[in-house]
Amino acid sequence: MVLTGVPRFGLGGGADRISGLMRGLVGRGHDVHLISVVGKHANRPVSQAMRDAVAKAGVRLRVLDYQPAPDRAVGGLSHLWRIFVEPERSLAGSEAATRPAVTEAVRSIAPDCVMSFSPDPLVFVQDIDFCPVFALMSETMHLNMATSLEYTAAPLHGLKLHARLRRLRQQLEVIARQRLDVKHCAGPTRIAFSAPHYVAWAKRHGLGRVSLFSTSTHDGGGLDWRARRAAIQKDDKTRILCIGHLHSTNNASGIGVLFEEVIPALKTRMRPGSYEIHIVGDHARLPKHLKHWTTSQDVIFRGAVQRPDEEFLKADILLVTVPAKTGPRTRILSGFTYGCCVVAHRNNTLGIPELEHGVNCLLGRTGQELADAVAQAAGDAALRARLGAAGREVFKNRYTHDIAVEELERLLHETIAGWSPVITLEPVEA
Repeated sequence: MVLTGVPRFGLGGGADRISGLMRGLVGRGHDVHLISVVGKHANRPVSQAMRDAVAKAGVRLRVLDYQPAPDRAVGGLSHLWRIFVEPERSLAGSEAATRPAVTEAVRSIAPDCVMSFSPDPLVFVQDIDFCPVFALMSETMHLNMATSLEYTAAPLHGLKLHARLRRLRQQLEVIARQRLDVKHCAGPTRIAFSAPHYVAWAKRHGLGRVSLFSTSTHDGGGLDWRARRAAIQKDDKTRILCIGHLHSTNNASGIGVLFEEVIPALKTRMRPGSYEIHIVGDHARLPKHLKHWTTSQDVIFRGAVQRPDEEFLKADILLVTVPAKTGPRTRILSGFTYGCCVVAHRNNTLGIPELEHGVNCLLGRTGQELADAVAQAAGDAALRARLGAAGREVFKNRYTHDIAVEELERLLHETIAGWSPVITLEPVEA
C-alpha cells in the first residue's frame, strides 16, 4: 500500500478505514507492506508508537520523504499558461518529484500488486509498470478543490478586482486539475471510488476498469450497543451531537448550515434549556463571525476527544449538516454502530445510498428542514430508538470491515488477473 502519512490506529475516518483494511488483509494471510510518504501536509513525525502500532497489525512499514518540486511558480499569467500546457509540472510537480523514490521502493518489495489510497499516492504510482496497480480513491483532487470553492469561498459580489481575478484563476485551476485527474486515473490497472456518483464521473470521462468500493468502519457500538446506551447516565436535556473537526473542506461546507440556519431555527422550535448541541472536534478555525456561539448556553464546544464512544452513546441525536456532494460520511456510519438516531443533510445519500428518510434516519435539504427533523426526533423517543436500530442494520449489512476486506480481496485478485506486463522490444541489429 502507498499512502501519505501513517494511519493512526484507533482514530476514526480514513485512518480507521485503512487500518481496518490492512488488518483484514493480514488476517487473511496476505503479506502487507506500507510505503508511507510524509512531509506534504505537515504530518507529525512518525513516532515509535506509530511504528509499533503498524508492526503490531502485522504490516511492514517503510517511510519516504515527500520531495518538493524544483520550481513551482504560482500566480500571474505565466501560471495560468503553465497549468494547461504543463499541468503535471505546475499542479503535481512535488508528487512527480516523489515518484521515483516510491517506484524504487515498490520495485524492491516485488509485490503481486500495489495499492494506492487517495489522490496523492495515485500520482506517486504512475511510473509503475512492472506489477499491477489498484487505486482506491476517496475523491479526486479537482473535486476537492471545486467543493472548497463552492462552500468556503466568499461570494463574488463585493469582492475587489484582484480578488475576482484570483477566484477566476482558482476556477481555471479546477478545470486544468480535472484534465490531469482523468490522465492519472487512466494509469492504474484498476481504480475504485467510494461513492456511486464518483464512479459515474469516471465513466463519463471514458475511464475503464472502474469499480465501486464502499467505505467501512469498525463496530464501535459492539454487539452490546443497546445495553451500553441504556447504562449511560445523562440528564433530561436532549443531547445533539455534531462531531468532526471544523477546518476540513467537507466539514467547512456544513458550518454555515449549522450555525446560520439550524441552530437559530431550533430556538423557535424547542424550549430554551431543553436541549444542548455538543460540538466535538477541533474548532480553532471557526470563522470570526460565528465566534459568538462559543458563549451560548445551548451550544457547547468540547474540542477534540481521543475516544468518541461516550459521545455517541450519550447522544440522543447525531446531527450531520454537511451538504458537500462528496463521499460517504464515516461519522454517520460510526453513529449507526452505536444505534444513534441520525439527522443528516440529504446530499449524504450520494455517499451512503442506503440512507432513507423515516426508515433509518431523518433527512433535510435545508437548515429549516433539518431543524424540523431534530425537533421531531427530540420529541419522540420511540422514533429515535427505531431509527437507531435500523441504522445499525445498515452498518451490519454493508459497511463493516469484514465485508470491505472480502470485497477488496476480490478486486485485488481481479486486478492481478487482468494485468499484462509491459514488454519492451529491443532493436535487433541487422
